[in-house]
Amino acid sequence: MTTLLVKFALYLDDSSDKSRPQGPLFHRWLPDNENDAITLKAEAKSSVKVWFERRGHVPNGFIEYDVSRREVDPSIVRRQCKLDGGPLFGKAEIQDVSPEEYTALLENKRDDPSYVSLGKRVACEIIFPPVSRFLNTLRVHYGQYWLREHPAWDSRQISLGGYCSNFNIRWSADDGANWSDFRPTEFILHAVVGVGVSQKYQDYIEPDDWKELAQHATLDFELSLAATTLARAHEHSDSKNFRSALIEGVLALELAIHEFLQSRLKGSSSLLKSTQAFRNLPLRSQVVALAHQVPDRLSVAELEAATRAIDHRNKVVHEGWDPPQSIVETDLCALIKTASILLSGPKFKFPTLHLGNHLLRPEGT
Repeated sequence: MTTLLVKFALYLDDSSDKSRPQGPLFHRWLPDNENDAITLKAEAKSSVKVWFERRGHVPNGFIEYDVSRREVDPSIVRRQCKLDGGPLFGKAEIQDVSPEEYTALLENKRDDPSYVSLGKRVACEIIFPPVSRFLNTLRVHYGQYWLREHPAWDSRQISLGGYCSNFNIRWSADDGANWSDFRPTEFILHAVVGVGVSQKYQDYIEPDDWKELAQHATLDFELSLAATTLARAHEHSDSKNFRSALIEGVLALELAIHEFLQSRLKGSSSLLKSTQAFRNLPLRSQVVALAHQVPDRLSVAELEAATRAIDHRNKVVHEGWDPPQSIVETDLCALIKTASILLSGPKFKFPTLHLGNHLLRPEGT
């Protein structure tokens, strides 16, 4: 067996907003590169450590982060109230690389089963889980919410080689004397073109939506608690924060059912009181009973997915489950849609912030 070193660099900034920090913010101190590395809990027969590097320059008396420069004055570090840590750097040691894996790596045999198997282990099992936990701790417990989240590898969206490229993974088998790119496959982004792409973009505002918005703008219309909760669920879902999305989504559904009954019963307190037995039913039963009482009906498949999402939420709340995207994303979409069709007011749309752009053929051609 061969021992392999891999290093990586993970950019944490939102490249679409240059005013945001590029990493976590420190106060009158910056980690001293690898000297202040933190060792993470990793898979057996491997080790992972991460650190932030002192990079930047001093253009006007303050240290300004610049990944390409290393002109950080330690005397200013000790005085400056806010310091940008920049990208996360890391290194992992893998001790049980098989001869087949090492040969495929050494010969750069992209798409070779041995190289692909090693790539999945390095990127998806050794690096991603501990690094994800580390960054989540920074976001949640240390309030660094602006740090960009990097989801687990999803082969439907990006190739394994592309995912390793996002982590800037490189490898060395001579104790770091020489480094090479770690790319088990070619870099491929999987995008649906043509009609599929057009349908994805239709959740952005279109002319008919603008007309509907104009009509509601003239009315005395107030956003409901269910609607604002549903919007938060959509935001969390689009940000791949599935735990929060499930919690907010189920809460939005419960509120939507209450608002739906109030609307249908015209706010009659006596009639609402008579629904108490219905509201004591499990949420799944309430959803199934009401789903076909609205004009925009759900398909049976969507209804089944929405009720599964309720079970997912219960696992999150009661068992601390961390749901993977591959399991919950479709069910979460159905949950959000179910809540939306029970609510009155303007129709709901759920666009994503994370699509690229396309030029489509003119309509009618």
